[in-house]
Amino acid sequence: MLKESEVFESAHALSEDRRVELAKRLIQSLDSGEKEPGYDEAWADEPEDRSRKFKSGEIEAIRVEKVIARLRRRMADSRSS
Repeated sequence: MLKESEVFESAHALSEDRRVELAKRLIQSLDSGEKEPGYDEAWADEPEDRSRKFKSGEIEAIRVEKVIARLRRRMADSRSS
């Protein structure tokens, strides 16, 4: 069986598009197929809820560049720990 570090290194060597596809497949593999009661309804309401909160000033938009920078920092931090 491959070590986690070997799998990571192999995956990291893939192109960005291939890594995205691999990540999607890995996430899908975690889905047991069984959802908690109310799951679909909660997610169906989420876009409208966020829009309402944004329009009322309860939440603010964050520039995509800032979000990507945060994600990159988190990924770098998780690799170093």
